[in-house]
Amino acid sequence: MEKLEKIIEVAIPGASIDETFEYIVDSKDIEKLEIGKVVTVSFFKKIYNAIILKIKDSSDYEYSKLKKIIALKEDEPLLTLQLLKLAEWLSEYYVCSINRTLAFFLPPTTIQKSQKIIRLIAEKDEYLEQLKKLINQNQAYQDLLNMLEEEKEIKFTTLSARFDNINIDAMLNTLKNKGIIEYFQEFEERQQTEEQRIFLTKDYEEKIAAMKISSIQKKIIECVRENNGDYNSSQIIKIIGCTASPLKTLIKHGVLETRKIKKQYKLTEIYTEEEKKIILNDEQENALNAIAKKIEEDKYSAFLLYGITGSGKTEIYMRAIQKVIDADGECIMLVPEISLTPQTVARFKNRFGEKIAVLHSMLSQAERLEQWQNVRAGKTKIVVGARSAIFAPFKNLKLIIVDEEHENSYKQTESPAYNGRDVAIYRAYLENCVIILGSATPTLESYYNAAIAKKYELLKLTKRADTSALMPQVEICDIRAELLQKDKFIFSNVLKEKIKNALENKQQIILFLNRRGFAPLVLCFDCGAAFKCPECNIPLTFHYENRNLLCHYCNFEILTEGKCPDCKSSALKFIGLGTEKIEIACKYLFPDARTVRIDADSVRKKNYLQQTLEKFKNRDIDILVGTQILAKGLDFPNVTVVGVMFADITLNLPDFRAAERTFNLITQVSGRAGRSILPGSVVVQTFSPEHYAIKFAASQDYEGFFYEELKIRKLHKYPPFVRLISIVFAGESEKEVKYYASALVLKLKEKKIKNYILGPAPSALPIIKKQYRYQVLIKGNNLIAAKNILKEYYNLLRAKKVKMFIDVDPQNML
Repeated sequence: MEKLEKIIEVAIPGASIDETFEYIVDSKDIEKLEIGKVVTVSFFKKIYNAIILKIKDSSDYEYSKLKKIIALKEDEPLLTLQLLKLAEWLSEYYVCSINRTLAFFLPPTTIQKSQKIIRLIAEKDEYLEQLKKLINQNQAYQDLLNMLEEEKEIKFTTLSARFDNINIDAMLNTLKNKGIIEYFQEFEERQQTEEQRIFLTKDYEEKIAAMKISSIQKKIIECVRENNGDYNSSQIIKIIGCTASPLKTLIKHGVLETRKIKKQYKLTEIYTEEEKKIILNDEQENALNAIAKKIEEDKYSAFLLYGITGSGKTEIYMRAIQKVIDADGECIMLVPEISLTPQTVARFKNRFGEKIAVLHSMLSQAERLEQWQNVRAGKTKIVVGARSAIFAPFKNLKLIIVDEEHENSYKQTESPAYNGRDVAIYRAYLENCVIILGSATPTLESYYNAAIAKKYELLKLTKRADTSALMPQVEICDIRAELLQKDKFIFSNVLKEKIKNALENKQQIILFLNRRGFAPLVLCFDCGAAFKCPECNIPLTFHYENRNLLCHYCNFEILTEGKCPDCKSSALKFIGLGTEKIEIACKYLFPDARTVRIDADSVRKKNYLQQTLEKFKNRDIDILVGTQILAKGLDFPNVTVVGVMFADITLNLPDFRAAERTFNLITQVSGRAGRSILPGSVVVQTFSPEHYAIKFAASQDYEGFFYEELKIRKLHKYPPFVRLISIVFAGESEKEVKYYASALVLKLKEKKIKNYILGPAPSALPIIKKQYRYQVLIKGNNLIAAKNILKEYYNLLRAKKVKMFIDVDPQNML
């Protein structure tokens, strides 16, 4: 006799729990069951939508303890089997729960949990008599009852925000026990195109005058003033780099307000680019033919497209995509950061029109949901986006492209710390499709996998696509002697002369420094004060524009007005360089030149980056100063001079990838010069002119650098010869942090894990946000046993005050 019930195993996307759960499904729903479908379940007094992972005939748990599902959604599965397999792999490889990994695959609005609603059920005369004594003792009871009387039903989250300094749970329990209120659970109805946005109130200026505004709140107000109604609260928090508290305070005091609006996402047209007719050279043709052949075979194949800057990789991507689209297939194009690559979006829009969907973190929830649903419904064939775009719900995926595959921004910095490039490779394997990794400076691991291990097919582009565009002449400038001769050194004589000549010839200049702000260290010559962050114990960076000292890790801030915060003296010494100082120096030395800065501070203004690049393309800007944003695939024919201001900043970091990063940045930013018939010139200012990373970058010799660095990696047992897991412990008590880190090392050694274990030792940044940090590093070729222990240990630590961050294949050792 056939069973009348089935058991399903489900995951709850986004839930902060590590386990999956089993539920009973009645006979009426058995025929509709499918892996990947959504079910509604009850869990810990709340109702959740969950994803079916497995369908079983029996359970290992006691049958009487299993709950029945509340409902089975009628729709088709929300995720394909391949995407579910990818989520499971992500969970196992990066040592985290599948509940957390599934959250990446779905927009926040597609999977919901219920909210607790409080409803007033007693009459006013009745409850006022009962609560007379309580109200006299605690005014908050009267305020709470007034709210309930006005609204009748209120979300618990609303009450928590309103009474944030009061034990609201105790008050509600008292009222419930007296029969004055009741609780119930309810799903929030969310509209696809509706979302709460932040606006200034009509009388916001009066409200500001009546309260004390912090510097962070000033930034929030300015952001909303410039972009009134364009952002929701989470986007503003991300742009400003603050917590929710200052924003909530401004809303509470009537400076800001939230309103629901309906808005459809449209690709920005601020940056425009004309479609060009391009004839491929022999190298491009050969690369495209090799890729096209594998696409036609309809099976997994991986390519590393190594091409010097300006060699025409993007054109190969677009022609490969066109072949897939013509065959009714689908494509994902990953770029390091969508907000930093307006040229890419413009090119793709010109070529493919409305077939493109864009997925990235700066979309609102409503916009992300709209784009996600268009992809799932087959309305778009191409997704362009940052790392999270790799989870796009395509059903007929034929091609994945990872542009600038060496970029650090493909690595997630929070748990699970996945690498978008590596996830892309595994998804291509699951989907039986082609993947292209492209870069002028591939990671050592990728080039090793192609040139030596033969896991990928290596395609080379050794000459620029435009035959009239020659590689720039790179000059290494040893600045040690000049620095000693000058009190205020910024520009070497060589660089200054080249900038002057370029300006006289109406040509453009890019100046690169990978450090924002005005100066990274400030001293007072009168009282001797040196200013460090009290939360992180690292020097505060001075920012000229806001006259403030700022911590780039926790946003701690001191307003200076150009004077010492301790003794109020003006005798401040600003040591070191940042992009602000270079911008100001350019305006002083070259007053007739139009100088603009692009870095993480300036691009917070809405559309600032796109507008600035458009102006630079139209030659309305002469000198562009910026951080590594400028190294990301920009193509401006009139740029003839590039200055790498201090190449040693990244070279001397305590990270085994420091030389590789330095080589990459110099090579990439040098590639912005000489991209047309105008010859390009690059000046690399450095204290280490003999270092192999700088010498090979100057000669654009990737393979020379690769084999030199490979010898060092092999000697010291670093990737690609081993895999790494970095475990960082953090907490307020250094003693406890060190204890739990040491206990992990002891546990690994007791289990006789056959890996090389380093630490525990204080992290390179030992304190961040008042949290002491200790690091353990595991090296080896087989890390499965170590990962199993890490998962167990993580679960043991969950209730402790010490937190544990597991980073598999770390990209940043600081």
